[in-house]
Amino acid sequence: MKPLVKKNTAAVTRDMVAHAAGVSSATVSRVYNNPSSVSPQKRTAVLESARLLGYVPNKAASALRRTGTGVITLVEFDKGSRPYYWNAMPAFNWFYGDVIKGVKSVIDTTMYHLNLETVTDLKQLDTLQDQCDALLLFDIDDPREADAVRRLSTPYVAAHHTGSYDRLWSCSTDNRAGGELQAVELDRLGVHRPIYVTSYHRSVQPHAERLEGFLQQWDSTHDEQAIVIEAEQRAYDLSEKLPEIYQCLKDGADGIACVNDRLLLRLFSRMTTSHIVRECELPAVGYDASPLSDIVPYRYSSVDIRQKLIYQRAAIMLLDQLSDPSSGRILQEVIPPVIVPGT
Repeated sequence: MKPLVKKNTAAVTRDMVAHAAGVSSATVSRVYNNPSSVSPQKRTAVLESARLLGYVPNKAASALRRTGTGVITLVEFDKGSRPYYWNAMPAFNWFYGDVIKGVKSVIDTTMYHLNLETVTDLKQLDTLQDQCDALLLFDIDDPREADAVRRLSTPYVAAHHTGSYDRLWSCSTDNRAGGELQAVELDRLGVHRPIYVTSYHRSVQPHAERLEGFLQQWDSTHDEQAIVIEAEQRAYDLSEKLPEIYQCLKDGADGIACVNDRLLLRLFSRMTTSHIVRECELPAVGYDASPLSDIVPYRYSSVDIRQKLIYQRAAIMLLDQLSDPSSGRILQEVIPPVIVPGT
């Protein structure tokens, strides 16, 4: 057996990549520093040529030439003290994994390193911005957080529950549009009188927006009003709501929407074990497109906010700022959610 030979990637230069890709050396540089400024065709040609040649850009040298740190930091806020915070629940760990994959898919093709940080105090942002070239802020969903971010002097982009905040570089989902999709999906499934189960909608803005979008869409196209039920605040306890839901079903309700998949699956479990209804008889739509949908014994549709795409776009927006910090314009991008039909 022949011994493995390690590629001498140091011998591969940017000019060699440019020649192989049929572009200029400056284009190769832009691909790794400001990829959105290069056409998708040329960007693909450069990255594929780099892969075939074994080209690995020297990120440390690039940072020295820019007199910067060469670091972009993804910041998560520790919100564990809240009565409700979805990202503190183990069932949502997959979501943050998608976020990191989305950011890495962009940053890994540039001259920047990706750093991950968690802050427990908004004042820590001041320290963090001195340690990196730019900040990408995960799940800004509180006015105090938005105010702290606006005061940053370092380039930043905030995501993904940022649609209600102005004067903020942001890439956001549209929760109202997601609620509308839930209503449209139940209509497609033949539902005439749905139950909408929510929680914390008076204190959690995204929940309120989803309910608002659902009711607005449903009321605009149906004479029969939807029935809104709010789950108990403590840990999504539905035991006290089951009799009410059962009575609604007896009175003619024929479909269910929930503010997220976790609540919907919990409701399905309680309903089936209580022999209220078999899941196959009840059209349903959740929210978040949980990866559990293909292994649980319940069939339901769900809204996918496309978090990986949101954070890919947020990373690209951040690179655009770094390439043109003097533009002065604030960009706010919205990634529309999509429905994932049940199978």
